[in-house]
Amino acid sequence: GLGRLGGVASKQCARQIKAELGQVRIATMGKKDISVKIYKDAADRCYYMQETSTEIGSGFTESSVTTAPEKIGSSRVTIKWIKEYSDKSRSALTELGDGDAIEVKFNRTTGGLDYISGGTQYVLSELEISSGTKVHTLELSKLTGKVTGD
Repeated sequence: GLGRLGGVASKQCARQIKAELGQVRIATMGKKDISVKIYKDAADRCYYMQETSTEIGSGFTESSVTTAPEKIGSSRVTIKWIKEYSDKSRSALTELGDGDAIEVKFNRTTGGLDYISGGTQYVLSELEISSGTKVHTLELSKLTGKVTGD
């Protein structure tokens, strides 16, 4: 039935986010600064991921490349987040609404998470991806940058 379909949608979305963040974390270490934006498009109400990588070239010039958005979830999926702030406090579980975005950035030296600035500094601590009655939780370690969960 429809419930099963919904559960598959959220599981695929969670798997895709986990795999992508894992790849970016490895690509970041020692090479370049990469940030990942997860957002909900206001027009089609679907979820997307987009990477921006910055490399320091010769003569210390920075060049940035942003990938084409990759669709990670349909409008049937709901993504919620928890942020951890620089004072170690945590936000409430908040839905990523139409036109909203969250960002993840890995540290080149440690592979851990770097604070995202702009307003209150934060690192993404947790993602909850659901569809139908199925809920998948991903946790991000600030120290190591590892993403765990299903």
